[in-house]
Amino acid sequence: MLRDFIFDYLNKKDTTRSNKSNLVKLLMSDPHKSAEVNGFVGFGTFKQRLYHLMNDTKDQPRCPVCGGQVRWVENDFKYRETCSQKCSGKLNMVRKNPRVVEHPALSTKEEYYAYFSSNKMKITESSVSKYYPEILKAVKSVDFVDEFNVKVYCWLKGITQVPFCKHCGEKQCEFDTFSKGFHEYCSVSCSSSSEAKQSKIRSTVRKKYGVDNVGEATRRQALETMQKRYGGHISTTDNFKKNMREKMIEKHGREHYFQSPDFKEKSKQHFLEKYGVESCMQVPDVIKKSLETRKEMGFIYKWTKEQVASYEVYRRHVNFLSEKSYELHREQINPDGLERGMLTHHLDHIYPVILGFMNGLPAEEVAHWRNLRVIPHYDNRSKGPRTDMTLEEFRSMVGGPA
Repeated sequence: MLRDFIFDYLNKKDTTRSNKSNLVKLLMSDPHKSAEVNGFVGFGTFKQRLYHLMNDTKDQPRCPVCGGQVRWVENDFKYRETCSQKCSGKLNMVRKNPRVVEHPALSTKEEYYAYFSSNKMKITESSVSKYYPEILKAVKSVDFVDEFNVKVYCWLKGITQVPFCKHCGEKQCEFDTFSKGFHEYCSVSCSSSSEAKQSKIRSTVRKKYGVDNVGEATRRQALETMQKRYGGHISTTDNFKKNMREKMIEKHGREHYFQSPDFKEKSKQHFLEKYGVESCMQVPDVIKKSLETRKEMGFIYKWTKEQVASYEVYRRHVNFLSEKSYELHREQINPDGLERGMLTHHLDHIYPVILGFMNGLPAEEVAHWRNLRVIPHYDNRSKGPRTDMTLEEFRSMVGGPA
């Protein structure tokens, strides 16, 4: 027999790879022996067929872990032991801690789902056909999905079509994992916009932090921490402002990005294209909205139209007198010669104009040169009507009546 000839040849020589290669060449050179090898099985290369003939088997070996098909390695004249690196790792773990992997007998859909969700076996067609062949027949009716594991999931859960998004109802949801199933929403956007999701988040946050929005709790905690460390908000500290200015100078060559020529030009072009003016404060609607916002925030809260008009007259008068004071005392007010402009530095009133109006102070006192200073425009805009100076301190500073 051919098999006896092969083993006699290898026993006389040895079983190294080179002698097996010589054996293959010898058999291929003989038409009769070559035909017998090729006729033993109807698949694979000549070496692969010779392997099956030598081992007297016509079945391809299967992975001992998942039951999947293993690859033939032509150069090594053998099949791989497992189908993948993952199964190889599992097999090595079994060898280090020997135990037989036995899949239990299952009968109900609930039992199938519970076991498949435990990740104790791969939900592939080859694995399932080996241990639970009855499922293959059952999932044939599931023809609206392609992946085998999704088919099994839909059969176990009685799903007859891919579910649509709970929020928009227009797009189908993607499959996540066997234990989680399909997503409830088609996208992050729909998930975030869903009232049910928002309600659940609010309920969880309320239970955990006692507020509807977690930002309220974190902001409060952050403010308390900054109060302990810095005595107030970190943005008000001199060190923070210094670091910000240094970074801006390094990046844009100015103390603030708003001062850079690039921003000025972009801002100018934007407002010219959108409103036909160079600045937003030249747009009537913006001026009106700004005034309404100030009223809503309490800066001019509950004022009558006459009071608002009176304040505007007072403010213009103070600004007029302030410019005169600046011209007369430029060296004292702006000793560093800082550039003034809408996006550079502003002439600021240490004691705010609005407080001067509310306290009935003369415009001349509020426009006094000692009440003036030149500061970056972003500091002036963020300051608003706030001041650390009392009315008595202000009058003492400008020399008015205490």
